[in-house]
Amino acid sequence: MTIGERIKKLRQSQKRTQQSMADALNLKRQTIAAYEIGTIAPSDRTISDICREFNVSEQWLRTGEGEMLRRQSRSDELATFIADLMQSEPDNIRLRFVSAISRLSTKELEILEKAALHIASELHSSSAENSQYYENSELPMTVEKAEAEYIKSKSVSAQNTDLNASNSTAAEKSKLA
Repeated sequence: MTIGERIKKLRQSQKRTQQSMADALNLKRQTIAAYEIGTIAPSDRTISDICREFNVSEQWLRTGEGEMLRRQSRSDELATFIADLMQSEPDNIRLRFVSAISRLSTKELEILEKAALHIASELHSSSAENSQYYENSELPMTVEKAEAEYIKSKSVSAQNTDLNASNSTAAEKSKLA
């Protein structure tokens, strides 16, 4: 497989058009097409840009050896996600979701985490029995239950605030006596 064929394989694996790949690399579409058919070879700088922009192993791109994509640390993965998010349109579902969860309390996030972990485990399950789970039962944490727990946590928080205030007032009264 030539470097041009690997560039094409990379582009297709990322479901990109020649134009979108060219835009990401600040090149012309015809240049990407020329790389892919082997009319011209990419420069070292372009190879470096491809590797950086698409998280590709330089060894794989140049020689075909090893894995196509470099493994990212969780921190790098999150940094890439946030950078992409910040460049997205205001109506992007991921941006709206992150914006919504950024306003949640710790307790609300814990409830959301439980539900998300459960959903993720069900989605990743491969058995046919589990694929019908949602048709026949509810999540362990229904929206109603999550809402009730949220209201309860707010109520407990308010009671603790009232209790602290009344204890403070009683302590102040005893100092005056």
